[in-house]
Amino acid sequence: MIRTIINVYILMIIVNSLIIFFPQFKHTNWAAKLKTLCEFTQRPIRKFLPADLPFDFAPGIVIILLILIPQIFKLLW
Repeated sequence: MIRTIINVYILMIIVNSLIIFFPQFKHTNWAAKLKTLCEFTQRPIRKFLPADLPFDFAPGIVIILLILIPQIFKLLW
């Protein structure tokens, strides 16, 4: 169940990152809600990254952390 929720959230982050390449969807209602949901985890990561990076690495870092969470729990139990 938790793994499914993590996978759905990873998919949401990927879709939110791809919206940049489709400007016609950028200002839709669902895209704004998706951005709000994804910014919840990406904003704290962006605080630690330098502001002058050419790309936004926060989605990739969040995805890697989300993939590692089940692996860490598997090691603990």
